Amino acid sequence: KVPTLSLAMDQLLGTAMLLIIILAVTDSKNMKIESSLVPLTIGLGLTAIHLSFGLTAGSAINPARDFSPRLLTLLAGWKQPFKAAHSWFWIPWLLPHVGGVVGALLYQFMIGIHHPMED
Repeated sequence: KVPTLSLAMDQLLGTAMLLIIILAVTDSKNMKIESSLVPLTIGLGLTAIHLSFGLTAGSAINPARDFSPRLLTLLAGWKQPFKAAHSWFWIPWLLPHVGGVVGALLYQFMIGIHHPMED
């Protein structure tokens, strides 16, 4: 059995890592990646995140990946999909938002502040 804290950190860190990858690849002051390679780079980063974090909590790092199937399950008539696994649904629904902010702040504090200032 996986502890709830481990599942929560899985969602938070996975989303933070995704945001760091997206910001690093799209920041014109950081990397000079051809625009045609940006989707591939982000996709490879996302694949690495899913392969690394997918075993514990399914790596939902996007609230729609968890909420939409639960909503469809509710509409299809299954009993209480939001109560499954001790009402775990709120973790992949809320913590990716927190992880996104954490990832953006980490990128800004680790990389963004080291860019030269423009006049």
